[in-house]
Amino acid sequence: MSRLHSLDCPEGLPHVDVAGIARGYLSRIEAGAPEHAREAEAQCAAIEVESREMDGLSGQAVLNHGDLMAANLLGPGPGAPPLLVDWEYAQRTHPTWDIACLLAYYPVLEQRLDHLLGATGLSSVHDRQILSLQRRLFTRLNRLWEHAEAGSWIS
Repeated sequence: MSRLHSLDCPEGLPHVDVAGIARGYLSRIEAGAPEHAREAEAQCAAIEVESREMDGLSGQAVLNHGDLMAANLLGPGPGAPPLLVDWEYAQRTHPTWDIACLLAYYPVLEQRLDHLLGATGLSSVHDRQILSLQRRLFTRLNRLWEHAEAGSWIS
């Protein structure tokens, strides 16, 4: 992950706009399942607040894949670095965003969080504070995405 985050950002790569992405998902939920719009609006409101808090915390913005999961890693096998594919959610933000993504998709990694943060050089108190906020943002955003894709609000 450190290698990924040390790459130069492509020209014009936007800074993550979690609130904007959430509003896009809200529009899809309103169109597909208007009876669930109120619940989705509450999630969007929380994302707006947390996004403003995030803006005040993080100064470091690097290239993030934005959708780290096993299906987006291809490689020849042990000993060779994997190739990352499916870059549609790539953006510029604090490097803990990709860690938040991994933890959301693979909760078992929580047991290895100290090792993961140490290996990426993101183990300071400040980085952990940012990660905590990034995790809440990513989880809320991912939940909205799931509901936008489903066309309904699933509890």
